[in-house]
Parts: sequence; structure tokens; C-alpha cells
Amino acid sequence: MDIGQYEQQLITIAKELIAYLIKAGASKEDAQDISQEAFVKLLETELVLSPDKLRAWMYRVAITRYYNLYKRKKRYLELIPEIISKSQWSDIILPDSGLITALGKLELEESLLILMRYEQELSVRQISVILEISESAVKTRLFRIRGKLKQFIEEE
Repeated sequence: MDIGQYEQQLITIAKELIAYLIKAGASKEDAQDISQEAFVKLLETELVLSPDKLRAWMYRVAITRYYNLYKRKKRYLELIPEIISKSQWSDIILPDSGLITALGKLELEESLLILMRYEQELSVRQISVILEISESAVKTRLFRIRGKLKQFIEEE
């Protein structure tokens, strides 16, 4: 594979990462920043990854960066009620959809796993490489998450 093909693969992965992160709940700007940070990390570490390992490495770095961003924003949201009285929040009306509501009740890791499998259409094997867990662990987690979603939707 020549350098042009390698660069083209990097561009393709960047677009996939941005779309994946947006579906996971990141803003477009955050998704672009995270994707860029993953590439900077690749350059800083001076890694020359084979094309078959590149996608998994980039996803792993991007997911880690997204977790960190998510945790930081979650902490900020926990601080907001302490600053602003609760009466100001009572006027906010959020849209309600059964599946959207159910997905919102999942842990971040669970939501990301569902998005990888069904939105990004990654295989169980690809997910296992990205998350560095066995294929059977991926299947088990997906099974449990689907059960949770079913329970959440039935409760609605």
C-alpha cells in the first residue's frame, strides 16, 4: 500500500469516527475535535500501523477521548443545579420517543456499543478488536443491552 492509499484510508476513518461520535451524542464540533486529537496522537506516537489495525486503534483512542469529554460535561451538568434554582429548569420540555428515551437510560458504554453494532454496522469481531474484549463478551453485552432496551420500552 502506498502513502496515498494510506492517507485515503485515514480520511475515510476520520469521516467514520466523526459520524459515529455524532450518533453517540457528541456535537459536530466535539466529534471533529476528537477525531483530530486521535490523528495527532497517531503522529505524536510515531506509530506506523498496518491498515488492518489502524481503524481499531483510531476508534479506541476516539472512544477514550469521548469518555473523558462526556465525564467532564456530566460533572458540569451536576454543578449547574447547585448554581441555578430548580424552578428555572421546570419550563424545559424535552421531546419524548420510546426508543430515544430508552437509549437515553443506557450507560454511555452501552449506548456506544449499540451504535457500533447497529448504526456503524461493525461486526462483532471488529467491535471486539476495538474494545479489546472477546467476541463472546461483545455478544453477551449486546444481548443484555437489548434486554434492557426492551424493558425500558415496555415500561413506557
